[in-house]
Amino acid sequence: MNQCRRQLERGKRALSRHNPEAAVKALESALKLCPVEDRKELSQVFYYLGLTLLRLGKPNGAVRSFRAAARLRKRRCYSRQMLSRFGNDYGMARQSSPDMDDWKAFYSIHLQRYLRSKKNRPIASCAEGDMIRDLIFDYWKILVDRRLLANKSPQEKLELFRAIEIIFPFYLELSTSEENVIAVDFRRKLRMHGEDRCRCGSGMPFMMCCGRTQGSEELLRGTF
Repeated sequence: MNQCRRQLERGKRALSRHNPEAAVKALESALKLCPVEDRKELSQVFYYLGLTLLRLGKPNGAVRSFRAAARLRKRRCYSRQMLSRFGNDYGMARQSSPDMDDWKAFYSIHLQRYLRSKKNRPIASCAEGDMIRDLIFDYWKILVDRRLLANKSPQEKLELFRAIEIIFPFYLELSTSEENVIAVDFRRKLRMHGEDRCRCGSGMPFMMCCGRTQGSEELLRGTF
């Protein structure tokens, strides 16, 4: 048994013994040791890492791991089932309701803009984080009160979310070049849309794969 497999089995045992902290350490070691060309084993490591992150209350990290596992296995597998169960149409962790899914996507998009305006410096305090969240929520409430999201697809909602400009305090010059990049499948010479199969070949929808929206927990990692 190679080193990667040993660490994977160690992680699985820790998970079965309800010790997710130890499981994470073992599975992270397995990722470092697993040969890149061994797609099947890598997929298993990512799958069990996703299960472990769910146990630790980190759903966005879990969805990211299930997505990585699913991309490594083209055919139907448990990772795709877990991604469908715990992920939403934005490629984020599924919330308690579709309305909460929409809010999380809106908040994450504008939080990312705010962080970019600060040259990606972290949020310095809880007060700053609360202020930014409240400001973003004020704009969100306008969308909800005016029923501007009614009968829109997730792709249409994302386009609307990104078209809204929030004026943040001490707003610095913001480069939107990353957001304005048009995703194109050059092989088929077509522009990518949310429900299209991802150009990476994973077989998953673009919005749940390479075009996924990062969760706010991912954006705030390491801040205050």
